[in-house]
Amino acid sequence: MTFDNEVSINGKDLERLAKETHGKEPADLSSFDSKIDEIDNAIKAMNSRITILSSRLATNRNAMDTIDKASKNMMELSKKRQDIKEIADVASGAVGDKMSFETFIQSLYFKRVLHFANLRMRKMTSGRYELVPREETKDSRSKFGLDIDVFDNYTGRSRPSETLSGGESFMAALSLALGRSDMIQRVNGGIRVDTLFVDEGFGSLNQDALKASIAMLMELSESDVLIGIISHVEALKQQIDRKIIVRNNSNVHLGSYIEVE
Repeated sequence: MTFDNEVSINGKDLERLAKETHGKEPADLSSFDSKIDEIDNAIKAMNSRITILSSRLATNRNAMDTIDKASKNMMELSKKRQDIKEIADVASGAVGDKMSFETFIQSLYFKRVLHFANLRMRKMTSGRYELVPREETKDSRSKFGLDIDVFDNYTGRSRPSETLSGGESFMAALSLALGRSDMIQRVNGGIRVDTLFVDEGFGSLNQDALKASIAMLMELSESDVLIGIISHVEALKQQIDRKIIVRNNSNVHLGSYIEVE
């Protein structure tokens, strides 16, 4: 295209535009400048809002990842906790037969004590009574393991040890004390229990039970075991050849004194 052609084309465009704008006033562009400023400000505000939301979105995504990981860890820990809780409940006696692990271990030793105690109890009661561990609780809420019942060979039934008479309870307590001593010596090699003190209780025994108890204690004293008995029972004092007797002084101001026989 030559220069002359371009001049010709541009001239025609000028003529056309002059006709199209004839009688028209130039447009006021200041209002558009204001609109453009408003749009620019809106765009800037929108971009700022986008930046803030993008930052918040990134933060929330990081938080969501952390929550997901924590949730998975919590589920794993919850399962482990449940396993541990089941073991803990069994060990504490909260479920099942309500016997704690500690009581279970104690009951094993307790049964050994009862075994040795019954060797004494059968002698003192002429074979009538045996001490047995209680097999069940009085109610479903109680724990058990160290309670004692008494098996009566005359009736063939067990009954609570609380139903024993005063004399029978004393013989049971004495049998348990001696059984514990025997168990300690048998189970723990090298340990010897060679001294035993019995404080009262003989007054509650009938004649046959008193004789059986005295015979048991005399048998022990003949096996190099020192037996100390504290009692006011005259029949018992007559059986003891070495005594420390506490007497009241005729002068009350001088108090009591002791005699050794």
